[in-house]
Parts: sequence; C-alpha cells; structure tokens
Amino acid sequence: MAHAYLFIGPEGCGKLAMALEIARILNCTEASAIKSLQGCDCKSCDGIRRWQHPNLYPVFPLPRLDKLDKNKVPVAQSVLQDIIARKTEDIYTPLILADTGRILLDQIRDLRSKLSLTMDRPGVRVIIMHPAERLRDEPANAFLKLLEEPPDKCCLILTAESTRDLLPTIVSRCQAIKFAPLTREEIKEEIDNRWHKPAEIAETVACLSGGSFSQAISILQGDALDQLSESLEFLRAAVMGNAEKIAEIVDSWSNRVERMKTKEKMSYTFFWIKDAMIWKAFGEESASEHLSVSNQDNVIEKMAVRYSDKQLSSIWQALEETRRAIDDNCIIPLALTTLALKINRTLK
Repeated sequence: MAHAYLFIGPEGCGKLAMALEIARILNCTEASAIKSLQGCDCKSCDGIRRWQHPNLYPVFPLPRLDKLDKNKVPVAQSVLQDIIARKTEDIYTPLILADTGRILLDQIRDLRSKLSLTMDRPGVRVIIMHPAERLRDEPANAFLKLLEEPPDKCCLILTAESTRDLLPTIVSRCQAIKFAPLTREEIKEEIDNRWHKPAEIAETVACLSGGSFSQAISILQGDALDQLSESLEFLRAAVMGNAEKIAEIVDSWSNRVERMKTKEKMSYTFFWIKDAMIWKAFGEESASEHLSVSNQDNVIEKMAVRYSDKQLSSIWQALEETRRAIDDNCIIPLALTTLALKINRTLK
C-alpha cells in the first residue's frame, strides 16, 4: 500500500465507500484474508463500518466559526457527528455542507497531534478526507507537511471530483486512482434493490443522476421533474431577457444556508445543454440512448439545431464557473443573475 491515495471521480460513484472498505480490511482482525475480503463481522470491521474505530480518522468540512466563540468546539463536533451518522446509515447519502463549510486549520493541527502519538492497537491508521476540494490555503499547506513526513503504519486517502482545486504539491504526493461514473444499469438495479420503484421512474432517475448514486438519492428525495422544468424556464427566460422571470427563479434557487441545494437546483440546467451537445454529436438516430432528459426530444432538437457547438460550450463553461463560485462563498443571487446575462449574450 502507498502512504497516500487520491481517489478522483464524480460524487457518489463509490470513492468514499472504497476508502472505508480499505480502512476496514487494513484493520480487520480476522486471520483469514479471504473472509476479511468477503465481508467480516469482527469487532474491528464493525467499528470501521460505524466510523467509530480508533484507527479511523474521518476529515469532513466544518463551518468556519469565530475564534472568540466559546461554543466553537461543541458546534464543530455536532456537525461532524451529524455527518458521520448520515454516512453510517448510508454512505451514499448526499453530503449537505454549510455555506462556509471548509476543512479547517484546527482540524489538520488536531489530526497531526493525534498521529504523533504511539498507536495503542494493531492495524493501520487511516485518514479519510472527503471532499478534499474543501482543503484550501493555510490548512492545505499544513496538511502537506503530513504528506511529506507520514507517520508509520498510516494511510491517507483523499477523495475529490477533480484535481483542479487541489494544490499540485498535494496531488504529486498521492497515488491517483480514477473512478468512473456508475452505469445507468447499475443505478437502476440498486434503485430496484432498495426501493422497488417502477421501471420508468428508475430509468428517469438513472438518466438524470449522471452516474452518481448520491445524486440518484437526492433526485428520489426531491421533485426532479419540477426542477428540470424550472431549469428550462430559466434558460428560456435568460435567452429572452425576461428580467421578471429570471428574478423569480433566482429568488427560488437562492439558499444562503445550504448552498448545496442551490447547486442541486442549478445542476439541472446542465442536462439541457449536455443533451443538446450530444444531439449535435450523435445525430437524431443515435442520440436518444445517450440523453439524460427523456420525452423532451423536440426541445433538445431545437436547441441543437439553433445553437452552435461554440455557443453551447460557452454556456457549459458559464454554468461550471457559477457552480464553482457557489462553492467559493459568492453572493448567490448575483452569481445566478450574472449567469443569466451571460446566457443572454451567448444565445440571443
């Protein structure tokens, strides 16, 4: 085993589940390797599955709190315990982060302090950082020192959707492993196994999930069809310059408390642009099997015919920039309104 891994792939494709499974196997007390790999129920494995093992160090983003706040530690611990409880129940549960959620310098300092102590039990200490994109600036530099001089019997596993927001020095010190999105068939099968949903619902959710089972769960918990329709209204309003409609949708999408919900609502806009690009690339006969949005061939065909590859690509880039801005603690209504203006200039 390498001392540090970077699992790269879409959210909900199995990166975190794999990280936890590695931690379980490295600390399993079962003498038989075959039994350990097939699913052991020893005390150590059970503790890892519940995120309660002493050799497991989960690092999740926490809200940034005022240094003078005396309740800082209890609040942070409460957030962490809530995340762990959700992930214990279902590791694919979407991670709902506060708008200022970051991996903090205090967390890295605490981690380094704990790892400096002598191990009191056999096994390997496994640090799981998820998602590593939330590690920035000073905390990232502090974590880099841990990567450069790792303790004995220690494995660090970072998960990220891409390397774009990570320090190159951190990326270079990890063994990168890429995870592919889940297939539609895999997602449909799991939906049937868990919830026994009708085939047409499972098909729609699998298409919209983009290879992410976390996204599939989010879609099943919400009203995906309404949000898909609203995202199309946003595109139309932006193209037509309908300020009143844009303001109405921006207001409904803006959520300062939970930015992930804003990102989720906005993410449905990607489906329309992506499907139009697929239609242009594959043509009418072959495109249908690759589309995310079902029963909307007329709308997608009109977009594909009316707009060029360059226009659609520019809108995709603008959507991605807005999504990143939401992650970076921007003013959400301003970012969404700016997005509408960019769409208007590009597609009008």
